[in-house]
Amino acid sequence: MNDRIRAALPPMALFLLLTLLPSLAFADADCKADMKIEELEAVAKAAYDKGDYDTAIDCLLRVNLKSPHPNYMINIAFTYSEKGDCKNARTFAQSAIDSQDIDPGARDAAQQIISTCVEKVDDKDNGTPGLTPDRDMTLTWIGAGVGGAGVVASVITLVLDLGLKDDKQAFLDLNEQGGFADSDAFETEKKKLQNRESTVTIGYGVSGLLIAGGLTLIVVDLMADDEVTPAEPTEGGSPAEGSLRLSPLLAPSAAGLMFSGDF
Repeated sequence: MNDRIRAALPPMALFLLLTLLPSLAFADADCKADMKIEELEAVAKAAYDKGDYDTAIDCLLRVNLKSPHPNYMINIAFTYSEKGDCKNARTFAQSAIDSQDIDPGARDAAQQIISTCVEKVDDKDNGTPGLTPDRDMTLTWIGAGVGGAGVVASVITLVLDLGLKDDKQAFLDLNEQGGFADSDAFETEKKKLQNRESTVTIGYGVSGLLIAGGLTLIVVDLMADDEVTPAEPTEGGSPAEGSLRLSPLLAPSAAGLMFSGDF
């Protein structure tokens, strides 16, 4: 067994050397107009591996200019996505999807970029990068407004209720003292109190509904932000891996993309 391992070492070492040489050779290179497509791809790959997404994008744009193909556009879109520039990522991904030459696997990858890209913005307070997803706060603000209206309505209703209790007690005291001139006066005052009591009851009900409705809208909005529908798994791995892992180097004739999280 040891002899077999020793015999396999030279071919393995040669394979690793041939695999790493292109990236090492172009590690500090810049994209140039006179470079061949293969050279631009190698520079793009090396730049991507270092996290130099601007150089990688520049090289890929030059490659796509020399030989337009949806796979190149998806690589550009994916690099923009890694950079956190979702506007350009979605633009190039959609352009790839609209191309007639795109294959189904690449189309799924482009669609995943569009649906999962997260904007990266600078935190101006401390100068450190942060992640901020696109989020519509409209429903939350509507919920806060509805709930706030319910709170105001409940306070007004409470004030009316306290006044009603005092007036009811005064009505009972006056009735015991025989202060009403006749039965008509008694019934009229009693009817007024009953109407006010109905108004207070309705006020409590409406304010309760407004508060509950406002809270419901806020909770629904927050839950909607947390519910991210994952992409369907594809053959060969998880959604993120299967849809973006296609081939080590990109070319129009390749089975797919060169990116899989790390080139």
